[in-house]
Amino acid sequence: MLALAICLVPTTVFGEETGQTAAASGLTVADWIIIAIYALGTLALGWHLGRKQANTKEYFTGSGGMNSFLIGVSLFATLLSTISYLSLPGEAIGKGPAFVVNLIGYPIVYALVAYWLLPVYMKHRVTSAYELLEQNLGRGTRLLGGAMFILLRLVWMSILIYFAASALAIIFGVDETWEPLIVLFAGTIAVGYTSLGGLRAVVITDAIQTVLLYTGAVLVIGMVTWHMGGFGWFPTQWHPEWDRQPVMSFDPAVRMSLVGVLLSMIVWMVATYGGDQVSVQRFMATKDLKAARKSIGVNLIVGTIVSLTLLLAGFALLGFYDANPNDLGDKLSLKGNADKIFPHFIATGLPPIVTGLVVAAICAAAMSSIDSGINSITAVVLSDFSSTTRTGKETDEDEERRRFRRARILAVLIGAIIIATSTLVKFVPGNILAITNKTVNLLPPHIFALFVFALFVRNARQQGVWLGCAAGTIVAVLIGFSGPIFGYRADTGTDPVSFIWMAPVSLVVNLAVGWLACRLLPNWAWLKWIPAAVMSVFVLALLTIWKPHQHIQLDDTTHAKCIRVLREGLRSDEFWPAMHAAEGLTIGGHGAEVREYLESMLAADNWDDQQLCGLSRELVRAGDPAREQIMLDILAGEDDFGHIHAVESLFKVGGLAERTQLERAFREGKTPPLRLMAAAALAKAGDDEAMSLLRESLTSNDEDTFRIAAWILARVGDKSDIEPIRARLSDASTPMNKAFLNHALAALGDKAGLDLLSKNLDSDDPDIRAHAATFAGDARAVSLAPKLIKQLNDLDLDARIRAAQSLLDLAKKADHKKN
Repeated sequence: MLALAICLVPTTVFGEETGQTAAASGLTVADWIIIAIYALGTLALGWHLGRKQANTKEYFTGSGGMNSFLIGVSLFATLLSTISYLSLPGEAIGKGPAFVVNLIGYPIVYALVAYWLLPVYMKHRVTSAYELLEQNLGRGTRLLGGAMFILLRLVWMSILIYFAASALAIIFGVDETWEPLIVLFAGTIAVGYTSLGGLRAVVITDAIQTVLLYTGAVLVIGMVTWHMGGFGWFPTQWHPEWDRQPVMSFDPAVRMSLVGVLLSMIVWMVATYGGDQVSVQRFMATKDLKAARKSIGVNLIVGTIVSLTLLLAGFALLGFYDANPNDLGDKLSLKGNADKIFPHFIATGLPPIVTGLVVAAICAAAMSSIDSGINSITAVVLSDFSSTTRTGKETDEDEERRRFRRARILAVLIGAIIIATSTLVKFVPGNILAITNKTVNLLPPHIFALFVFALFVRNARQQGVWLGCAAGTIVAVLIGFSGPIFGYRADTGTDPVSFIWMAPVSLVVNLAVGWLACRLLPNWAWLKWIPAAVMSVFVLALLTIWKPHQHIQLDDTTHAKCIRVLREGLRSDEFWPAMHAAEGLTIGGHGAEVREYLESMLAADNWDDQQLCGLSRELVRAGDPAREQIMLDILAGEDDFGHIHAVESLFKVGGLAERTQLERAFREGKTPPLRLMAAAALAKAGDDEAMSLLRESLTSNDEDTFRIAAWILARVGDKSDIEPIRARLSDASTPMNKAFLNHALAALGDKAGLDLLSKNLDSDDPDIRAHAATFAGDARAVSLAPKLIKQLNDLDLDARIRAAQSLLDLAKKADHKKN
């Protein structure tokens, strides 16, 4: 394991520090020794505690007599993931302090859990929480609860360990190709001590990890205070970077209101404590009801202390970078990259040894969630889904030893699944951090509702409970992913319904529908299939009419303004802005108007080949395919100047009617731009040879060549082109050429490229503003819709036209790639 840790060290650590990697890493040999000691220490602890374990009761519940203080701390460490550890300071930096209002709800959470749930739960000493569901609602409900829990925790842990690796890669100063090795390292450590030591190892290491992560946050606050010579970093007024966070709002799109945060967190915490195996398993590890109540009290107290400390860490970093904005570098901003500020400061602002301690804290936050999830899933699988058949001569002790061995093997297999599936997270489109937060809130309320019906509702029936579960889950999905399903708000770039309403609203729907169904539906056996039918129809809807997609809801006033801007542009004296306006009007459904106006322009007969290509291209787009012949005639002519624009226009309209001419231009073209544009048209149709030429052109020494190649690959390439394009940024000699490359990166899904595209919408150069507005649509950058609306009033005509064009494009649910 030490050898694996050493393998993870960038080579600059052990040699002369040169270049950007060394500067970004900030890790010394001493830091790596601290990380290695932490990793080896947790493995040694798991081995030590596992030596005397011989049964599953000890492995899963610590024999039911563990220290309530340690249990409370362990429960806190489990529910505070690396994402939370990094994002809470980020929330304080980029959004505001509203999230800490959930601390006001802790007494309510304590009362509900300690005096409503625990007295019922502690009467039953079970290994799996879902055993409690079977007595009143049948084995099917027990399996449903267990399956929902397993799905929730597998997805959650896979995303968690991936983002932990991403944060550590930033701190280590290495690129994303190192992330799988970091995942393997952290996952192997967590799986190792969990499989060896069981719940007792998990609980004790969680306590150690809580101390580490708290120390890490305190060290960051201390270093900032030392750098700034005092507590001048503490905000004394509402920071301009923060969102509006009202006490209460009747606008469901408001991301965070104080009342909404309070309700959401109360529901989520009660549901997690009352329905999640991770929580219930810890209560079962205590001696009695009094000890279980003490553990939940300790959990909430520790949570309060650490949450306030992370809030202060966010305030400290906000104050530090306000005073030292140049320390953020070119790619980070307090608003756009708030979640990256904490790891950036760890990498660049902490001294040796302190950095090692904080990195160990980040590892601790990840491992404390992974170890608990693995142990809990193992318990559920063995208790709820696995049946054992005893051989004739096998004693109770023999059977228990066999189950114990299976538990350890299963823990390793589950860990391997988590490590393997984490590598798939990078292929998930959209903002993974936001999706992660929504995923955490998606299922816990509905798992908890199963317990409410099973333990507290008289005459609850399986089919009614399942129907309530289906209804609640559907509502949770519709709220959590309201943006992709129904369209993001154009004026804010956010979901039309904030994710904070997922848990409270969907739980109410679940309980209401379930209760009514139990009361009103007859007890017919075939009715148990109704919930499955409802979910099937919903899934079918998501695959068809409600298929999630990055698009916006454009109100009538803004839509009318976009059309007005485009009509003004179409009739302007500037030729190319008029063509861009024609494209925008076609996107907006006004193709007939475009054809009528451009036909009258075409009749003027005073255009050069480039302009003829523009006119014919927009006529084809507007619904007159016969005009493609104009481009083909120009391509067949003698004018080399016209050839380039003909193949470019054919690429933009997808014209392959005369593939032979395109292939001739691709193979025999006299200039690189001609060959590249011909390759673009062919690659768009799936020609591998043409695609190879485009990617090879990214390595060209000619700046125009790799710029054009990047522009084309933004439309026909994929994520594999991101790094080769990024590698050429340092070779771009002008702001416009840098913009070309960054905007291509944004269109391919690169977050840093999208951040720079956003900045370019505020550029002093109108050409860069217009180019950025164009690519905002190509990148499906719904978050930039507010900036595009503002740009409708730009002084530059083409910048206004491109903003209107992209707004109409983003309002379309189907992909429309502007070329």
